[in-house]
Amino acid sequence: MIQNARLSFCNIFTPRSHSEGQVEKFDVTLICSDETTIKLLGAENKGKPSVGHELLGSQIIPKVIKDKFGKLVKVKNWAYNPADGSGTRDAYTDNEGEYYSGIDEDSFLISANKKPGQIQRTKNNDAGQLLVLNQSKRAAEAGDLASGDYVNVIIDVYACDIPGVGKIVSAALEGVQLIKEGERFGGASVVDGDDFEELETANEFDEDEI
Repeated sequence: MIQNARLSFCNIFTPRSHSEGQVEKFDVTLICSDETTIKLLGAENKGKPSVGHELLGSQIIPKVIKDKFGKLVKVKNWAYNPADGSGTRDAYTDNEGEYYSGIDEDSFLISANKKPGQIQRTKNNDAGQLLVLNQSKRAAEAGDLASGDYVNVIIDVYACDIPGVGKIVSAALEGVQLIKEGERFGGASVVDGDDFEELETANEFDEDEI
């Protein structure tokens, strides 16, 4: 469980594809800070304290690679990357080279996704729907969470060898829980009718033309 991370790119209520022809998925990108920690789940890890997010890159991912391939090998790491572009992913910057909201050159990012067909029905969510909860562990609704909010997220890190792609490490997105709202990234301004001026109406035709 990734604890106290911040949602950046957030697509957790409706699956979508990022380019034409790709499979639609739920996905998130999490911004890690000094307050972001990892809690290892499973009976064998019960009672172990949470540790810094750096454990993902220094121990968890290397162990997953070794367990899968029998030794440490070079892979494309899609799960955990520095935002400056020195990892597998490109730098998280816009067309002008500016970092996206909430991200700087020292940020580390966790990326995870899940296909709807891989999600089974549970007591808290329907089949094909990602498990998304509020602070009370009740099902959250679209709009309850957005980019900028602070969350706990459960991921499952795995390694595989994809024909035509090669050896990779990725993370499956298993569930999201809201911790608290944060300043929303890229939010649209709220306007109402008071922002407009009353305009005089003009007839389309002069009376002489009728």
